[in-house]
Amino acid sequence: MKKIITTPLAKVPINAVLAEDIIYDNSQFLLACGTILSIECIKLLENYAVQQVAIVVETQTLNSNNGEIITNNIINPIIKSELQNTVEQVFLTPKDVKIKLDKITGIIEKVIDKLRSKSDAFLHLNNLYDKDNELVAHNVNVSLFSLIIGIKMGISLSDLVTLGVGSLLHDIGKMHIPAEIINKPTKLTTDEYELVKKHATIGYNILKQNAKLDYRVMLIVLQHHERCNGQGYPWGISQAQIDPLAQIIAVADVYEALTANRAYRKRFTAEKAISLVNENVDSHFASKVIEAFDKVVVPYNLGETVKLSNGMVGKVTGVNSADLKRPKVFTNQGIFNLVNTPNVHVVCTLN
Repeated sequence: MKKIITTPLAKVPINAVLAEDIIYDNSQFLLACGTILSIECIKLLENYAVQQVAIVVETQTLNSNNGEIITNNIINPIIKSELQNTVEQVFLTPKDVKIKLDKITGIIEKVIDKLRSKSDAFLHLNNLYDKDNELVAHNVNVSLFSLIIGIKMGISLSDLVTLGVGSLLHDIGKMHIPAEIINKPTKLTTDEYELVKKHATIGYNILKQNAKLDYRVMLIVLQHHERCNGQGYPWGISQAQIDPLAQIIAVADVYEALTANRAYRKRFTAEKAISLVNENVDSHFASKVIEAFDKVVVPYNLGETVKLSNGMVGKVTGVNSADLKRPKVFTNQGIFNLVNTPNVHVVCTLN
């Protein structure tokens, strides 16, 4: 059964069917009823500052997750594999690789479409890839997480595509850093660290050779290690000078690094990593980005063992979209849906 709904343009699924004519300022005809809303159509509407549109949907696709348990199947496995393979082609080929921009943009548009089609998209550590190549896995993870934050912030489709491409390529400069330094299992020397810090500038110079590339993608790659207080690199610029999309990737980049296993340390729990990121709001990270970050990052992951304030211990079996800090927990005395038990909360993780 079909139904017409009005939805914000930022949440319209790509290829949705328009349910009414769109006329700008009562005079200029933009799109006809029945138009398939391609990426180009949505960008057109963004250019005319259209805020919402009426679309046709199947009633069974309408979201009913308000406050209910949601799963962590964010991206179709086929699209996940395509995303992974695309990054591998770019990062694992010879260092003079020609950037496959059209292919990268195409897969990012598919990912955005899937994410935008969900009214609530959350990131669990369970979603992240665990591949042998840490550099490839890291860039894929950061791209997914950046897009989820960007969607929560309500940025335009054009900016989402730029954000996705930039985040997918943000560490491409590390292709030109010796692998023995990138993968070193012990602490880097001062000289080694200074060399690694050059990857942002190296990546920018690699991308600058591609005339088709959006300049903001290059800025994202160059600025993703800049910090709001001016203590980042390579320029040491402050928040007002950092591209807003680079500010999003800065948060996603640090969170992913904290929650990934490294040769020299085990990963932090999501709960601890969230705390560490929030400790640096305003000094390192933009408050607007952290506000969205806190709404999409899941502190207690599926299968994780937690201790509750009532003394019970159990495993997380689901996430509540109404409050990410209050999951559904299976204990030996039954299931506690913490969103319905305000007097009980998670004390700590036990993994």
